[in-house]
Amino acid sequence: MRLCDDTHKRTSCCTTATIINLHWHDLRHEALSRLGDSGEVTDHELMELAGHANLTTTQRYLNTRIERLKQGVLRAAAKRPS
Repeated sequence: MRLCDDTHKRTSCCTTATIINLHWHDLRHEALSRLGDSGEVTDHELMELAGHANLTTTQRYLNTRIERLKQGVLRAAAKRPS
């Protein structure tokens, strides 16, 4: 049995931890986002791992990486002498 098939166990764990409205896809999205942010896999490897047919779909999981890079650029620009 796959973990995502056992709704009762997941619901029970969420109730115990007072987590409301958690879905399997939320966990999948979090895992793929963190893996993408880690820099340990390429975008194409992440796409294959997710089972996506094209990179456009996978880019949803790369938003956090883009935001982190944007913040880094802003910090660097703020430190640059005028």
